[in-house]
Amino acid sequence: MYRVSAFILGVFVCLWVMTPVLAQKDPKPYDDSKPKKSSAKSDTSKTKEESKARDAKPDTTKAKEKSKARDAKPDTTKTKEKSKTKDAGKKKSKTESTAKESADKKSKAATTKKKEAKAEESQTAEKKAKDGETKRAALKTADTENAKVKTSRAGQPIVSNHIARALFTNAVVEREPADTVDSLTTDFDKIYFFTEIVGMQGKQVTHQWIYDGQVVVEVPFHVGGPRWRVYSSKKLLPSWVGRWTVAVIDETGKKLHEDSFAYVGAAQ
Repeated sequence: MYRVSAFILGVFVCLWVMTPVLAQKDPKPYDDSKPKKSSAKSDTSKTKEESKARDAKPDTTKAKEKSKARDAKPDTTKTKEKSKTKDAGKKKSKTESTAKESADKKSKAATTKKKEAKAEESQTAEKKAKDGETKRAALKTADTENAKVKTSRAGQPIVSNHIARALFTNAVVEREPADTVDSLTTDFDKIYFFTEIVGMQGKQVTHQWIYDGQVVVEVPFHVGGPRWRVYSSKKLLPSWVGRWTVAVIDETGKKLHEDSFAYVGAAQ
């Protein structure tokens, strides 16, 4: 019995000792089919990945197309900007052309105006020359008439280039003498001295009324034209009988003309 029990015990010990070794060599002998399943799984996973890759290709193409579209958008904007710049350039060219046309029109108008102004100036110059000639002729005639020796009451000759007419009168009507007075009686208490002045435009002349060698009154005049008529008057008292003289003086004090009349008592 002891031997049998020892033998059984030894068998158990051997089995117990050999069990790990057997487990290491072939821990799961019934799992031989699992690697095949894993390989199948791997094959299916590959097919799935390939299908996914195939499915993914269009996505990549779509992504590429989207990226191209995105990249293309700036091109469209660039083209739009280019078109805008072209339109702006065309507008500028149009505005410049219109500005040039307007400037040309203005210059043409200015030239025509200048020509018209020159023509008018030439016409006015011709008219002025003709008027000047006529005035010169009138002045010459007046000078020739005035150059003639005229004897005054004092017996002195009167010659002047600027006095066309000078005389005493009883009245002036519409800037013209009504008559000519050489002597005046004390029945009249007022007398006028009329003077027509030529060629002294813009200057000043003065009537000096002189009695008994003294200047009684001075009446200045501003000559406003090439032919200017002026007159002054003097009230007289009966006691102022005698010789009265009026001298025409220019602004420098030069005597241009002198004339006189006799103031006498009334006849009885």
